[in-house]
Amino acid sequence: MNIRHALYFLFISMATEAIAGELIAEDKFASFTDKIVAYNPNFFGLAVPTTNDPLKEEEHLEFYLSIEYPIYQGLHFVYNGLFDFYVLNEQYKSSPVLSRIQNPGISYKFNSFVWQGFWHSFELGWFHESNGQSLELAKQDDDQNGIDDALDIFNTLAQQRNLIFAINEVSRGWDYFSLRYRLSSDLNLVQPQQGDWLLQTDLRLLCDCQLAGLLDKEDEIWWDQQDNAEIAAYDGLRLRYDYFFQPWLNTRVEFKTGLKNVFKNRGGKLAINAKAGDAWLSLFYFDGFGKEPASYHLKTSYVGFGIEFE
Repeated sequence: MNIRHALYFLFISMATEAIAGELIAEDKFASFTDKIVAYNPNFFGLAVPTTNDPLKEEEHLEFYLSIEYPIYQGLHFVYNGLFDFYVLNEQYKSSPVLSRIQNPGISYKFNSFVWQGFWHSFELGWFHESNGQSLELAKQDDDQNGIDDALDIFNTLAQQRNLIFAINEVSRGWDYFSLRYRLSSDLNLVQPQQGDWLLQTDLRLLCDCQLAGLLDKEDEIWWDQQDNAEIAAYDGLRLRYDYFFQPWLNTRVEFKTGLKNVFKNRGGKLAINAKAGDAWLSLFYFDGFGKEPASYHLKTSYVGFGIEFE
């Protein structure tokens, strides 16, 4: 267990003990769960790569969990997590569940208001984003032995499995300050009507750190000395637009690019959603950079189908 995992364990243990103590002492479990709501749309379904590239990624199931819980007044705890399930894949036979994104944070939501006939809302937050993997440089001041050890493990994985398997094992992590702005035709769009829409921007100012400065960020492509990629060139500005053609039918467009060389390294996702009971059937297409932290510097393309719920 490295220092980051130890800090994770300490934080989770303290939070769990505090929450559990309150729930047991005051019997507020029902009240606690009622306050948990979706932060972003949640998704479970199948993702199939459409590119025939040398990375040889394969089809898999995806589960994206995004929730928030009010702490005090406008202060909220947020958790976003993405997990891939390689159920029938021999490469991941021993561990078919792969953590892709671990994205906890604290945000403050200002009161929404109406101006010029539309709803406006602002949110400030500090978040940590990583992929929960363990292959990292065991280095102190770029100690060459630590780099060599990590390269040996990486190259062994790439030879015994394949390149994308090795990349997926590499530890990624950074913190960022978030400014999110939402402009919409209705406050929450809980019961959308024909013609309702939502425009959301998310500005992310990335920190050269993790866990509020306790660790350095991990975004180097250290196994390829010719690649000087950094996360700020691929992420930092995110846009989302939803439009409801009918109360039961909507489309969503998402766009992401870096704050360095804006629009050069971009990624986008198009989803068409049809309501089915309390959930939405979703068909999506992704193309570009930055689908997840491990391969943020690689261009990929996916189609998928599944269930979305909020």
